[in-house]
Amino acid sequence: MKSHAWMWTILVSSFAALAMPAQARVVYTPVNVYLPTSGSYPIDLNHDGIIDFTFQMSHTFYVCNLERFAYRNTLNLQPSQAGGIVGTYLASALQIGVQIDFHQSFYGRDDLMYDVQQSIGGPCRPPHMYGYWIRATQLYLGLEFQINGQTHYGWAELSTNATIFNPVNFLYGFAYETIPLKRILTGQTMDSPDEPDTDSGSGESKVPGPAVMAAQDNLQDHKSRHHQYKLIDTGTLGGAISSLGFEGERDINNRGTVVSLAETQIPDPFAPNCFFVDCFVGHAVDWRGGVLTDLGALPPVNNSGPIWISDSGLVAGFSENGLIDPLTGNPEFQAVLFNDGSVIDLGTLGGNESSASGVNDRGQAVGCAANAVPDSFGFCLGVPQQSRAFIWQGEGMRDLGTLGGPDALAELVNDRGQVAGWSLTDSIANPATGIPTQHPFLWENGRMKDLGTIGGTAVYLINNLNERGQIVGGMNVAGDQSFHPFIWDGASLRDLGTLGGDFGSSDWINETGQVVGWATTAGNQALHAFLWSRGVMTDLGVFAGDQCSVAYVINSGGQTVGTSDDCSGNNAHALLWENGSMSDLNTLIPAGSGVQLTVGLGINERGQIAAQGLLPNGDIHAFLLIPCDERHPGECEDYSMIEAPRPQIGAPTKKLPVLVNHNSESLISPMERLHNQMRQRYHLPGQPSAPHD
Repeated sequence: MKSHAWMWTILVSSFAALAMPAQARVVYTPVNVYLPTSGSYPIDLNHDGIIDFTFQMSHTFYVCNLERFAYRNTLNLQPSQAGGIVGTYLASALQIGVQIDFHQSFYGRDDLMYDVQQSIGGPCRPPHMYGYWIRATQLYLGLEFQINGQTHYGWAELSTNATIFNPVNFLYGFAYETIPLKRILTGQTMDSPDEPDTDSGSGESKVPGPAVMAAQDNLQDHKSRHHQYKLIDTGTLGGAISSLGFEGERDINNRGTVVSLAETQIPDPFAPNCFFVDCFVGHAVDWRGGVLTDLGALPPVNNSGPIWISDSGLVAGFSENGLIDPLTGNPEFQAVLFNDGSVIDLGTLGGNESSASGVNDRGQAVGCAANAVPDSFGFCLGVPQQSRAFIWQGEGMRDLGTLGGPDALAELVNDRGQVAGWSLTDSIANPATGIPTQHPFLWENGRMKDLGTIGGTAVYLINNLNERGQIVGGMNVAGDQSFHPFIWDGASLRDLGTLGGDFGSSDWINETGQVVGWATTAGNQALHAFLWSRGVMTDLGVFAGDQCSVAYVINSGGQTVGTSDDCSGNNAHALLWENGSMSDLNTLIPAGSGVQLTVGLGINERGQIAAQGLLPNGDIHAFLLIPCDERHPGECEDYSMIEAPRPQIGAPTKKLPVLVNHNSESLISPMERLHNQMRQRYHLPGQPSAPHD
């Protein structure tokens, strides 16, 4: 499919350049070359003889001794002095149809696309693998550059494969917008005569070029049309159930690897204190390339679970260690890192238990660990010992300290090594919450920064951290009787508000700064998914007959996944929101599958989705959905698009009892939430769930 569109756009672009030079605004240059393994490749976007960007490739060989050596491959893009690339020091890998304009965040120095190092024959140099372009198939760089002192926007399309021995990087082409400060969409190769020119204010009408029409699916006329998906059941380890993690977790990486908690047929040695209601052991697993792999657990026979997977394939999580914690009477948990067939015990800080909640491509893992100091709050897994935030990188845990109180917890770490979490600021319990004041923090270069508050004294959740250092979650507002979604934008903490009610939480932020989550409507009568972008919160609505929805994850292309149901979890349907409309994922998978997808919990930059669903017999399974689009040739039999029903936005179809009230202890008590969240990370039968997960 893509090859035909590619040839067509090249021909049309060529004729347009010859026949209509006065009307052309987008200049597209097809290249179709392999980048050198080592050396440089320049790009002159506007063909004025001035180099605007340069690809820099290196392929380095290190010898440690006669038997051990290492390879390191890097790919960078260097802008001119006045240029920039969408992303941070890590260049973003964008999908087709992403808007490039002044709203994006451009990094004006040497952007890293990937950096991969691996030893051969034994330990030689520390292995690492990071960057968004390690294995990218026809994705886009967003570019900003100068022509005669005026800013223009453009893109470049590449495929990359950062293999150790023979890295292959292919540049398809690049384009730019000739009108200063005028937006361009990634993949746009032609002028767009029917698209409203909102940037210039001239009142002209423009239409997307052919590649953009496919990406946006003709927004003016077919907003509710979507690609179909190939459905893959990732399976179990012989048991009935496999389950994904919810907010604050990452279930799928940009390579399409899915991690889940899968049930075995091994009796749980700690019965009746079991992970699964039928008391079989559960293990962390990953699914990649059609193979489900048991990631194991600490010996002898124990449960384990994943919480976060990096793009390099490292998995942070937890495992029982075979002991009963004498302070709680429950099985002990240890923070672990699953890496290449090994289960690495990260230890504790002297206390009984720990858990790892995040890991980056550099192998830095973070989480909470107990020390030996008695503490009645039990923030880390309910253990009555001080909870401390830690970072681990191969040589033991490092205590990150606190903001003045006795406890802290690290939730997330990005590829820059920034860590997000929360800390107590003192030891005095507040009457409204029963715990001391909590503040979110950002730890960087050995320093923990207090991010402040939006009025209340408690942090509901820290859910996501992007590569720009932006953090989202939920926090109490003044009075501690309700909580709102928040964003730390790198400079200040901001209350994002709600949809008219008193409660809400931000679940994810993408690399362009768009935020998704949930918020209650007026009178707390319903709970709706929202998209927050550029200061505006948009109600994404619900499916007909439902009153509640939640958006869990958004990728850099603006695709969002979540769930819609009756507010009690009944008859739940997984949702996909893209290009201004929402669809039920069950209408986009093959008919007759017998599966009801209940919630979408992950979507990567290629549009691949991790979802949870029910088999005809009621068993929960984790699924991978692969889009039938031009970036996934050969995966599907039918690549046609489907028109999906539009969501309902506004008042519920019937009056409901108040879903959330100011005395709802399960919502406003961080203590209860924190005690449960580490043990109840997966929504399994027989276990209580968090509010409307």
